[in-house]
Amino acid sequence: MNALAVKLISDQNRVILLEANDAQKANLPNEQTLLKWVADAGNGLTPYVDDSSTPLMTTLPTPGKVETMKVDSTISITTVTLSNGVKVILKPTTFTPGQILIAGYSFGGTSLASDQGFPVGKYCGKYREQ
Repeated sequence: MNALAVKLISDQNRVILLEANDAQKANLPNEQTLLKWVADAGNGLTPYVDDSSTPLMTTLPTPGKVETMKVDSTISITTVTLSNGVKVILKPTTFTPGQILIAGYSFGGTSLASDQGFPVGKYCGKYREQ
C-alpha cells in the first residue's frame, strides 16, 4: 500500500478547495499563494514526538461496572452497558491483528447546528451557532 501511495500521490492529481463566504472574497489568497503554501507544507515536516511527562488525564474518572451485556451473533458484536451510562460496542476483526480502534460519541455538538452552521462546526474547533 505504501508503494502504491507513492505512485498515486503527486502534484499532478491534487485538488485544492478553498471555501469562504462572499464577504471574505477580497481577503482570499490567490492561486500562487495557495500553491506556495501547499509546497511549503510538504518540505521538512517531521513526525510529532510526545515528550511530555504529564498524563493525559490528571484525575481518572470513576470506572463503571458492567450492567448489561448483549451479544448479537448475526453481526458479531457485543454491546456492554456500564453503570456510568457508557455504552461500549465491541466488534472483533482480523483486518490488522493487534490493532485496537477506539471512537467516542455523545449527543450535542454538530448535531445541534443548523444546515448553514454544520460545515463550520464540523471543521472548526470553536463554533457557536449564531
